[in-house]
Amino acid sequence: MPITSTGIATGLDVESLVSSLVNAELGPVEKNIITRKSSFESKITSYGQVKSLLSEFQTVSKSIGTLSDFTALTATNSDDKVLDITTSATAIENDYNISVASLATRQSLSSSSAATTGDVLGTGSLTFRIGKVVGGTFSAKEGTTATTIQIDASNNSIAEIRDSINSADAGVSAAVIYDGTGYRLVITANETGSEDIIDLVVDDDDGVDNNTAGLSQLSFLADDASGQVLTQEQAGLDADLSINGLQIFSTSNQLANVVQGLTLDLKQTGSTSIKVARDLDKAEAAVTDFVSGYNGLVKKLNDLTAYDPDKKEDSVLTGDSTVRGLLSSLRSLMNDQVENVVDGFSSLAGLGITTTVTDGTLSVDAAKLTAALKADPVDVATVFARLGRSSNANLAFESATSVTTSGRYTVNLTGATSGSAVGSAFTETNNQFRFDGNRNLTMTLDVDGAGPQTITFNTDFRNADFGTEVESFRSALQTAINTSFPANQVTVTASGTTNISYTIASNSTGTGSSVSISSAVRAGGESALGFDTASVTAGVNASATIDGAAATVDGSAILGIDGTASEGLRLSILGAATSISGATLDYTIGVGSKLDDLITQLLADDGLLDARIDGLESTIDDLDEQLLSLDRRSESLEKRYRNQFTTLETLISQLTNTQNFLSAALTGFVEPLDFKK
Repeated sequence: MPITSTGIATGLDVESLVSSLVNAELGPVEKNIITRKSSFESKITSYGQVKSLLSEFQTVSKSIGTLSDFTALTATNSDDKVLDITTSATAIENDYNISVASLATRQSLSSSSAATTGDVLGTGSLTFRIGKVVGGTFSAKEGTTATTIQIDASNNSIAEIRDSINSADAGVSAAVIYDGTGYRLVITANETGSEDIIDLVVDDDDGVDNNTAGLSQLSFLADDASGQVLTQEQAGLDADLSINGLQIFSTSNQLANVVQGLTLDLKQTGSTSIKVARDLDKAEAAVTDFVSGYNGLVKKLNDLTAYDPDKKEDSVLTGDSTVRGLLSSLRSLMNDQVENVVDGFSSLAGLGITTTVTDGTLSVDAAKLTAALKADPVDVATVFARLGRSSNANLAFESATSVTTSGRYTVNLTGATSGSAVGSAFTETNNQFRFDGNRNLTMTLDVDGAGPQTITFNTDFRNADFGTEVESFRSALQTAINTSFPANQVTVTASGTTNISYTIASNSTGTGSSVSISSAVRAGGESALGFDTASVTAGVNASATIDGAAATVDGSAILGIDGTASEGLRLSILGAATSISGATLDYTIGVGSKLDDLITQLLADDGLLDARIDGLESTIDDLDEQLLSLDRRSESLEKRYRNQFTTLETLISQLTNTQNFLSAALTGFVEPLDFKK
């Protein structure tokens, strides 16, 4: 670095003098800038604390702004060994006495004993059907198809037949069980109840299909005892129980919504009592947590703006207009009235929750709050949550957003329909069923535009009872269609008692739902049972209106209309309702939801707090620029002072040199005085 020589001629501490002069001129300005910058940085930190406090409290306000805390139910079960119980939001308060006489069982069939698992039974085919026996006649279960398994030399042992059955997805499972003396093939229905009975038809290569030799020993005709070679170890029975004295049969041990909003899982026979009641403890805890969270927020905000009289010091945000405005908004909401209340309370004060004037915190009259919750917790929820009350039991409020306006809405619904083909009606006297010989009906059918499929099946039904013939034909048609289309894609129904017509309906709904019959012919010149002149109806989409304007239907929900007061509204269609007319929905916005909306606005990227922080950061950037400018000015001023001292040093040095020269010159001309003379 360069050598600084200032002060050599004069002996002055020039560097200290220069520094002192610069500091005297610029020091106060720099100190002021640094002080202001530090103050603004402290405010930014404090605003960050405010955002954190608001974010923490928003979790509480968001929670109490939902209805679930107030509508929660609790179910007590006097004997959980008999059954387990699960509640949903649609359950209602009530008491139930339940007695379980028997559980639903799965049908189980066993073969005769074999010496080893490798014993060969025979070859041929096994055809499984699952269904029920009514009036001595077996009918296949809706949505199921027959499954045929080929048995040959590669898979004809007991163990191999077991594996072939299990890989066939036939609605049954198979196992080989050792009974102490030999091995038995055990075939069990996958589902419990009387509608999952096994019908097993054997086509034995030895020519006899129902004896105890070869593959025939696996035969079990559900509606013909002579063809039941397998032994039924356990029948497929329905569960038998009573609820408050009403007898109920169920194919399953799990009963969903037999009692509204409850799922019962039967475990053993016996009796138990169920009490479904509002969970008032949960509702009271939600309110208490809200009050506690709000008070904690207000106290901490007060601390951030407080003046310390002992130290006589302001807090960083003392007198800050932003925080003052925030506290004012919070306190205002606590005293706000809920608009559009039809039933319930309209303010916190009505629940016994009041504001303390001195610090803005809330206090709770516990007795008054408890009484309000016991009277009707949903009325209490009106003060806190977004809540819609519908005049129609099939329409329920699900949710809304901050843009949804409180008020009364009128809602109408027209449900989606399925495409169908309805055959022309005919009567028994037309002898549509009664003839000898095979009269196959051939139809070309298209469902949901997937492409035409040709279906051929036998219509030779000549039972004694006409009604039985009608059902037999319906079942046969359903089975035939299921072989060409995915299971559950169509449903075949019969209507009428003397004038009969059959309907083929798609199980889908909406404009994509359709059934078309391009041809229907029956062999032998017989009538096509009305399908040659079928009436076809296309499916239509569900539609809804809110206050007369078209709304969106999304599955089982109706959505509010963008750009209108109902935007953000979501309503649930209950009970598979297809039509709702003139229903009204009264929608209110409670304090908790309003707080949630306010905090969301405050914490948004373009919200008030971020705008304030951005402003402070911009000011700090300006102060940093001022400090840089001050540094440049300091360097310039220091240079100027140093140049001035350098000039002074040069002048003094010249004067000193002149003095020394003159002193030396004069010394030769002046005789020294001799004071002794």
